[in-house]
Amino acid sequence: MMNNFEQFRKSGDYLVHSGSSRQPHFRLTSGLHSNAYFNASCLLNSDFEIRSAAKDLLKILRNSGVNIQKIDRTVGPRIRNKSGVYSTRLIESMALEIEKETKRPCHWTSAVKVVESDTSYFSPGNSSKLSGIHNLENCLIVDDVFTSGKSIALTAEMIELYGGRVVPCAVTLLNRSSEKKFLWKNKLDITIHSIMSIKMETWTEDECPLCKKGGIAICPREDTDKLAVWY
Repeated sequence: MMNNFEQFRKSGDYLVHSGSSRQPHFRLTSGLHSNAYFNASCLLNSDFEIRSAAKDLLKILRNSGVNIQKIDRTVGPRIRNKSGVYSTRLIESMALEIEKETKRPCHWTSAVKVVESDTSYFSPGNSSKLSGIHNLENCLIVDDVFTSGKSIALTAEMIELYGGRVVPCAVTLLNRSSEKKFLWKNKLDITIHSIMSIKMETWTEDECPLCKKGGIAICPREDTDKLAVWY
């Protein structure tokens, strides 16, 4: 898998703000502002890269001592690719690799995540798909990027709601925070396993130094035309 940030920078999928107030900076789906953005959708357009990423993540789990034999299902939000289509291929590929490893069925489940202001939830029309989770199934959370843990918390809550058990670890392509664990509901430490890790600064809107300099924050997935002008 392509895991060199310089390669992503050259392809335009790892963007770093120059510091100029004229250049827009990034508003993440978590609502936080940042001076850097990693666009995982480049991987989601390539079947080879997705399969390679799933194999790398499984190897990381194995080397970390995770009991892969006990994973029954992979669960996560659908991830929008470059074409604007919500993809489940990373979640599916993780289930397939686990199935190959364990020699027994590993199912997968996903739903579209909706983000509105500071609130995120699974789309009512899609959340019914999560009802496929069987009672007491051990569910591994799969996502593209870990920033604040909101997506992981949302997914864990849905797993619990439908009777599943949250495996105390999650896999992501990128960990853009300095945190290695996420405490969910003050009762479960979820270890974050990622292929790539790099600290990218994040701030609330009120704290953002780039906004204070007169800069504007844009959502990279929605304002691609503005990004094309400046990056």
